[in-house]
Amino acid sequence: MTLKFIASSLLLAVLSACGSSTDSATADSEATTIPAATSTTTSTAPPTITTLPAATTTSTTTTAMPAPSSPLFQTTLNDLAERGPFGVGVTTLSGDEGLTVEVWYPARAEPDSTDTYDIRDFVPDLIRDLLTGDVDAAFTISAQRDAPPDIDDEAPLVVFSHGFSGMRLQSALLTSHLASWGMVVASADHPTRDLMNVLAGTASGDAAESVDEVRKARAMVLEDDRFAGVDTAGWTAVGHSAGGGTIALLGAESDGDGLLGTVSLAAGKPEAVPAIGVPTMFIAGSLDAVVPPTASSAAFETAPDGSVLWTIDGAGHNAFDDFCRFGDGAGIIGVAEASGLGPLLEAQPQLRTLGTDGCLPPAAPVTDSDPAILAGVTAYLANLSGLRSFNATETPPGPLAVDITM
Repeated sequence: MTLKFIASSLLLAVLSACGSSTDSATADSEATTIPAATSTTTSTAPPTITTLPAATTTSTTTTAMPAPSSPLFQTTLNDLAERGPFGVGVTTLSGDEGLTVEVWYPARAEPDSTDTYDIRDFVPDLIRDLLTGDVDAAFTISAQRDAPPDIDDEAPLVVFSHGFSGMRLQSALLTSHLASWGMVVASADHPTRDLMNVLAGTASGDAAESVDEVRKARAMVLEDDRFAGVDTAGWTAVGHSAGGGTIALLGAESDGDGLLGTVSLAAGKPEAVPAIGVPTMFIAGSLDAVVPPTASSAAFETAPDGSVLWTIDGAGHNAFDDFCRFGDGAGIIGVAEASGLGPLLEAQPQLRTLGTDGCLPPAAPVTDSDPAILAGVTAYLANLSGLRSFNATETPPGPLAVDITM
């Protein structure tokens, strides 16, 4: 067996499962399709989240209104689906122990500035040498590298945790969007499961280490003078797939560290966590065959008051990252096929299914699920940080129906 064939097999076996979660032990092996729904179902426990200031109805619970000076004050979900009023900067931090963290932040960025990553930069050299196809393997966001920060006092700090065989930049569309609304977002590479180490055979899969890396990412931001305006007391976390398992563990261990709540994207919870420890917004895709929506709904049933579950009809696993946006719409599988590795995929069709989950029909285009995801995550994190109220039953934007449970 040639070295090239071994590398090809390794590449496809792990990259095709981008985002799959070893931490979400409760996930079923097959997707559960949830039909489109426009109504709202309510559990017996009342939510503690409140209505938007601009809403015409009110809920049974109220909290202090956010300061009108916040750009998030009186925004609707339709507003939050669009880019916010801040320019966006992006920078890379390196920790003493080799931890690499990407940070997106409000900035005085030059108009029309952009920042691009290439997925091939996150694989070992041997694998990169195989990905020679003439197909786009990069993703570009509106942001300026190392732009001067424009951070208000007590700006919310969010830490993002990527999925299995993902990397710190995997959801740059979402993380940069949050920065455009005034949040500072840090995302660390998790060597226990990131793309580079999975391909190199050096990934341990240790979930506890990824929890520690989330905390270190927060500490690195707080120690950087450029981010002196960031809130040092309260913070929030977002996780995709295995990252959702990480933030579930984080929430179970976060007593006294200021964690206000989390957002879990296409994820369940590890068996080691009997119940979700902090208010959490769960967003699932009805067509997710990697971590089916039943995993999110089961985790939601263990979450405290103030939690909410959205299930987006027609969305799949990779609706929550950037990977469907290159490789001719087929992500890393498209890059592999363009590089002449299609015959291996034909011999192992399950790899194609895993690698393109949410990218190809019957899943809706990821641009159709973007508005609900961007608006929902932004609104819930802003609510946790006290910058706006959150109406759990407000109709999410975009063309896809969203089933809401609270």
